[in-house]
Amino acid sequence: MPKSYFSPSTSTGIVSCTLGSGRGSQSSRRFCAGPWQTPSRTAAYRILADLRLALAERLSRMPLGRVRARSVGHLRKVLQDDVEQLELGLSHAIPDLAAAIAVPVASLVVMFVINWQVALAALAVVVLAVAFVVWAIRRTAGLAERESDIKQHLNTSIISFLRGMKVIRGFLPTKDSFTATDAAINANERIENAKMRKGKWQAVAASTLTTSAVSLILPVGLWCVHVGHLTPSALVFFLLVGTGFAQPLVSLMTSLAVLQYQIEAGLKSISEILDEPDLAVPGHQEQPQGFGIIIHDVSFAYGDGPAVLHGVNLSIPEGASLALVGPSGGGKSTLLGLLARFHDVSDGFVQLGGVDLRSMDPVALMQQVAYVQQDEYIFADTLWENIRMARPDATTEEITSAAERARVSEFVDELEDGWHTMLPAGGGRLSGGQRQRISIARAILKGSSVILLDEATAFLDPESEVAVTKALADLRQGRSMITVAHRLGTVIDYDQIAFLESGRIVATGTHEELLRECTEYADLWASFQQARGWEIRSAKEGPGRTQPSSVAVASQCDAPTAREAAPVAGLADLKPIRQWLSLLGDQRRVFWRRGLVWIILDGILTSAPTVVTLFALLAVLSGQVEADAWWRYGLILAAIFALRWLFGVGLATVWWPITTKVVAKLRLSILAHLRRIPLGRYDQLDTGRTATLVVADLPLVDFVNLPAKVIVSLIQPPLAVAILLILDWKLGLAALAGLPVFFLLLWRSDRAQSGILGEVAQARSRASSELLEMVQGTAVLRANPNAPQAKRYRESVEALRHTSVAMALNTSPLKSFASVALEIGFAFLVLMVCLGSLEGNLPKVTALVCLVISLSLYRPYQDLMELSSYRHLQGHIVDRIAQIWDIEPLSVGSREAPSRDTSVTFNDVTFGYRDGRKVLHGVNFVARTGEITALVGASGSGKSTVANLVARFWDVDSGSVRIGDVDVRDLTSAALAMQVATVYQDVYLFPTTIRENLCLGSEAGERELEEVLQAAQAWNFVRELPDGLDAEVTDGGNNLSGGERQRVSIARALLKDAPILLLDEAVDSVDPETEVRIQKALGSLVVGRTVIVVAHRLNTIRSADQIVVLANGGVEATGTHDELLDRSPTYRRMWTANHPGEETRV
Repeated sequence: MPKSYFSPSTSTGIVSCTLGSGRGSQSSRRFCAGPWQTPSRTAAYRILADLRLALAERLSRMPLGRVRARSVGHLRKVLQDDVEQLELGLSHAIPDLAAAIAVPVASLVVMFVINWQVALAALAVVVLAVAFVVWAIRRTAGLAERESDIKQHLNTSIISFLRGMKVIRGFLPTKDSFTATDAAINANERIENAKMRKGKWQAVAASTLTTSAVSLILPVGLWCVHVGHLTPSALVFFLLVGTGFAQPLVSLMTSLAVLQYQIEAGLKSISEILDEPDLAVPGHQEQPQGFGIIIHDVSFAYGDGPAVLHGVNLSIPEGASLALVGPSGGGKSTLLGLLARFHDVSDGFVQLGGVDLRSMDPVALMQQVAYVQQDEYIFADTLWENIRMARPDATTEEITSAAERARVSEFVDELEDGWHTMLPAGGGRLSGGQRQRISIARAILKGSSVILLDEATAFLDPESEVAVTKALADLRQGRSMITVAHRLGTVIDYDQIAFLESGRIVATGTHEELLRECTEYADLWASFQQARGWEIRSAKEGPGRTQPSSVAVASQCDAPTAREAAPVAGLADLKPIRQWLSLLGDQRRVFWRRGLVWIILDGILTSAPTVVTLFALLAVLSGQVEADAWWRYGLILAAIFALRWLFGVGLATVWWPITTKVVAKLRLSILAHLRRIPLGRYDQLDTGRTATLVVADLPLVDFVNLPAKVIVSLIQPPLAVAILLILDWKLGLAALAGLPVFFLLLWRSDRAQSGILGEVAQARSRASSELLEMVQGTAVLRANPNAPQAKRYRESVEALRHTSVAMALNTSPLKSFASVALEIGFAFLVLMVCLGSLEGNLPKVTALVCLVISLSLYRPYQDLMELSSYRHLQGHIVDRIAQIWDIEPLSVGSREAPSRDTSVTFNDVTFGYRDGRKVLHGVNFVARTGEITALVGASGSGKSTVANLVARFWDVDSGSVRIGDVDVRDLTSAALAMQVATVYQDVYLFPTTIRENLCLGSEAGERELEEVLQAAQAWNFVRELPDGLDAEVTDGGNNLSGGERQRVSIARALLKDAPILLLDEAVDSVDPETEVRIQKALGSLVVGRTVIVVAHRLNTIRSADQIVVLANGGVEATGTHDELLDRSPTYRRMWTANHPGEETRV
């Protein structure tokens, strides 16, 4: 290029004007980006919403077994996290593609016109930076699928932890971790560190090279100036334009590479669900003629598993009744699921009114069928809406009548807001009987022609059972009713009874016919008649209690450990910087001592190339460029680049692992704190929102880039302004010209974000909660397809879309205009430099220094917009953390040695929930060692509450609960956990193996596990599973029958070998034959133990040593069965209502 290309006399002015035109093009790009980003983001959010809804629709139409085969955590990850990953590409990377390419390409064209050698050096910066990015991504590419699996396990384990909280608190001391959750959190930390280790050298090199383009441009430019291929003025142009032109393109390439990594495995999970086959819906749907049911040669298997039904043949005429009875796990509930078309048969067919169910739309079918399921779900809604969901168009009178017939109205007055009381997801503190009454009210209200009942009255007290079964008997008139029953006395007058065993129909007939002709049924009836009481053997007859071999040592304290961050009280009231430092926890010391040093050194080295460039330009403009200047400056810049590279890698090595550790500690801290708070407060928390906080929100706290951005934004701009004012006050003021408008727009954007960002966070949390409800309540929603609750996930997804679009509309234009204001300020500065140079009253050196320094002024202000957005994001995350951390935990006991006396004493106990309703008043009784104490009373009378107070899930308001002579509040959690084992009414099994569900992190030998499974009558079905003890259980144990789940739960409690055994309706879901064997096994294990039994069926506890009758919040009477028939009106009514031999019949 000729030397005269630029005139030396006007070099600074021409360079300034050229630079100004470049800045003008960037300003135009930013100005136009705002309007274009809004429609692109709107379209992106629409696509994301449609994708979520398509996934939800597929889940609602695929066979129920395929849905339940996936854990709730896995589905949450796919529909929330994996779909969310697509937003970056749809709303940012693609719209920014043209803008990011246009300016760098245009700049390169101009550079090549001026000088191809220097332009080639500038291009080499881009090529090398992109190569480093690609290299880094390739090195970590093998981790993508593994990371996706780890995040899936993290979601699953966190949600399982939250859903199984009672089990974890009852079986693991506070200090003992839940193995699956700890393993998932640690695995997530390791995979993040592995990504950093594999790609840190390349990633840091790409970042360093992008911000140090002068390392190649300056040496080549100096050489070209020396040999006469480039004028000094042109070199100034290359340095000022070339230093920043590559950054948008490299940033875009980095975003695209990261995007590819993030969505690679996510799309696989999304595709797996979208590729699942639906239950077939024919184009022409046949209408049933009547409601008679024919089951012909039906066989069925879940997926590729073994068949669970074999050649089943049944016929139920219109208006007839059929009872399905037999051992637990025989296929009874599966057969009901086929009648509701939750699955399609493998062979044979099921007809309703002469029409094959496969020829009917499942939605149309369920409009004719009412289904009360064994594990009926209560939605997060009012009591009224939980009943109305069965028939949304029902009148007030119809809903009230159904509720009264189901005895729901009996406990309405006990609720804080009556019919309009908001119930938490799953029913919260409602007893099992109360939840069951709600489900029966749904069936009564629906009034369908076909009624399916799966253990519909298992958890009802005798008086309620009498009334409810009478209501169901009335409902049965003129309808087809199929009932799964273990209480054989309730179905002896059914038109048909079918005995199922191992998936086969052994015999069908009336009660009398089966007694004569079916030995298996006769034996089952004999067992039902025999199930009258718990038998206590003498010490010589029973093995008694052994010393625990696998229970946690009680010497542990309950304070937070080094593995978890200590909760910070009042976190939400702190300033943002103090919040950030508080979240660092015990890693603050590492930050101050090591992290901050590396950050400052990295910041200093980042500015070093600019200083070197300034000295080189001064030498060039003064005409003092020596022959060896190009390689001397090149070596200096290379050394700076190498140092920056090393310091950047050092920072990554020192600080990045600390940030992943901090996130892991925060996760553990929140989960640990949830274990320490009263269960009543825990039940008020939304599982979906809590899971979103722990899994998705905590990693959004920026522990990596925030310190450097804050330091640079607070220090560099004021320093640059001061230097400009010293050099030339007019140019200093010109440089500040765009700042007032920028800060005004930033303030407006900040205010807009303060409200809308909170709405987006709430909408995202609500969508997560509704997703969990949709998955957990999927069977109920399928049974009631017209329910308003079935539409709530769609509504939450649409709300998330609307709030996300609103945020883009309210903030994106303001941010774009704020950026333009900065660019205009720089353009005004360039204009002043041009005018000063043309007039000859501005020294070239001063002009050049001002231009270079102004770059340091404006770039940090761009970061202020990101910091403003982040401040609000951090604030919302902190608010949600504080909502948990600010809940007062149960007081920490200090006594580690439990009393040798394991009797349980309630001494004048009064207890009420936070809504002010007192559940217990002045309760006094003693459950003695070696005896069985039974708690009886109406549903909701406080029986389960008493058991929960023994396990210290709550603390009493007054009085005391004592084990021996020790108040449970004085025991450490480890000491108390050693004392108490519980079989809960609402059994929860974790999505892991049978073995791990039994051991819960402890160790037990094969023989020990076999013994407890035999005692719980579970060994036979466990050993028949494909992998035996190592067979996988789905989330909640849904791949096992209700009876099988309950037996595993009993075995888990027996394995713990604690001196106090709490049985909360422990045998309500097992068949009579199994119940008798469990009773005998438990009776033989009573020696040396204190056993407290919560029961509704009085015939099962009539032989208990002591029966405590709870009524009206207090103890009405205590005594033996015969004594209570005289002393207790409540007990007498309950016994009369359900006396053996006079069973109420549906």
